[in-house]
Amino acid sequence: MSQQRAVPAHIPVPAPAHLGQGIWSLPVPLPGNSLRFVIPYALEVPGGLVLIDAGWDDDEPWNALVAGLATMGATPSDVRGVLVTHAHPDHYGLAPRLREISSAWVALHPADRHMLAADRAEADQRFADSSRWLLRMGASAQEIETWSAVEQLALSMMLAGLPDRDLAHGEVVADVPGFELTTLHTPGHTDGHVCFLDRGREVLFSGDHVLAKISPNVSTMTSLLSNPLGVYLSSLRATGDLGIDQALPAHVEPIAKLRERVTELLAHHEQRLAEMLETLSTESGLTTYDVASRQPWKRGWEGLGDQMRRSAVGETHAHLIELGERRLVVQHADGPVLRWSAVQDGVPDGSR
Repeated sequence: MSQQRAVPAHIPVPAPAHLGQGIWSLPVPLPGNSLRFVIPYALEVPGGLVLIDAGWDDDEPWNALVAGLATMGATPSDVRGVLVTHAHPDHYGLAPRLREISSAWVALHPADRHMLAADRAEADQRFADSSRWLLRMGASAQEIETWSAVEQLALSMMLAGLPDRDLAHGEVVADVPGFELTTLHTPGHTDGHVCFLDRGREVLFSGDHVLAKISPNVSTMTSLLSNPLGVYLSSLRATGDLGIDQALPAHVEPIAKLRERVTELLAHHEQRLAEMLETLSTESGLTTYDVASRQPWKRGWEGLGDQMRRSAVGETHAHLIELGERRLVVQHADGPVLRWSAVQDGVPDGSR
């Protein structure tokens, strides 16, 4: 299933590396996360550097980022700007801390603005929305209570600070001299996810849009899109048509054959759609949690931790919505809870 696969614990966080053409990779750890590290990229520009993504806001990642910059002969005060591929905290988290030190600008696509909050009242509303989402998915009282236990952590992430600049699809990013980075809006993993294309260097900085070996999570939990998976599949196809071979993603490792990897991801999602349709062809009237629990997760449903289980439910919901768009399943409300059934011979199963 489309989930984060653990990076084996015996594999260390990679060392900073000069990739050539003024590009450095600066991997930093992700404490308590099975992915284990995220990879900011540093671009050497006259008078300093610009980062693509920043890392999780905690002391261990911060110290690793500072050490990585030192390998380049730089310090945090040399950072002129941070281009953030999306607002997840492992990418956005350290950007405000860098801004405090160096007055660096922080740029993000406005479609991810709703994942951040200007004040506590807005953050409280966002958290309440997430709790209501869990209820609609069919979460148990215990699962909603588990989510409530991480409220303060969630609020602190939403209150990290707002960006200074908006990114727009097709624009060449200003203030990155020596690089002609074109912003590509690639929604799906988040509503405002972007990649950065450098045609001159023939490389795509792909964030979490395309990853090697693992499938990016496409969830409805924080999305405002009506069909996140459908939008993701469309943006994925467009990425495959770029005519670029090399991608530098934010996790795992570089991609040498981008179009081939895109083809694999498209096939992966079609397989997942078929598996969920098979589940609903066997049982009707299931909640999203029910459908998720019956999917062939690599660790098994019981082997998923709380956060990964929520990600799995959000991913399942995104697939069910796409099946609904294809008129293969229908949903109906059972009080506040959504239930799903397959369409059999043009008639929702269980309605005859």
